Amino acid sequence: MSSFRRWYFYIVAAVSLQAVTWAVIALLRNLIEPALGLLDPRLSPQAERIAFQIAVILVGLPMFLLHWRWARRADSEDAAELGLPERYLYLYAMLSAFLFPLLANTNGFLQSLLRLLSGTSQPDAQFTQRPSEPAVLVSTGIAMFVLTLMIAYHAGLLRREHQRAPDAPLLAD
Repeated sequence: MSSFRRWYFYIVAAVSLQAVTWAVIALLRNLIEPALGLLDPRLSPQAERIAFQIAVILVGLPMFLLHWRWARRADSEDAAELGLPERYLYLYAMLSAFLFPLLANTNGFLQSLLRLLSGTSQPDAQFTQRPSEPAVLVSTGIAMFVLTLMIAYHAGLLRREHQRAPDAPLLAD
C-alpha cells in the first residue's frame, strides 16, 4: 500500500475516533448531569446539542470503523507491511491523545473531591460561576471512564501489534 494511502486511513481514523469519543463524553454529561439534578436549571441541555452529539456519533463511528478496517486489511495483506512505523505512530499518538485529557480530568476530579471532603467546596455561590463539586465529580468521572476505555482499547491494539511484529523498527530504538 502506498504511504499516502496509509496516512490517509490513519488520519481519518484518528480524527473520527476523537470526534466520536468527545461526542460520547458530551452526550453522557448532557444526559446524566440533569438526571441527577447536578446542573443549574438555567444551563439545562438543549435538544439541539444532544441531537448534534448523536449526529457526530452516527457519522463518525462508521467513518472510523471503515477507515480502521481498511488500514488493518491493507496492512495484513502484505507481510512486508507488518511492523510499519506509521501504525505504531498512530497507536502511540492516539494513546497520548487520550492520556493527556485523562490526566487533566483526573486532576480536576481529585481537586474537586478534596474541596468537597475538606468542606471548602463552594465559596459564595452568588459571586462565582463555578459548578458545584458533585457536578464536577460527575463530569470529570464520565470523561475519565470513556477515556480509560479508549486507552485500554488502544493499549490492547498496541500489544497485539507487538506480538504480530516483535522486531518492529520503532520498538527496537
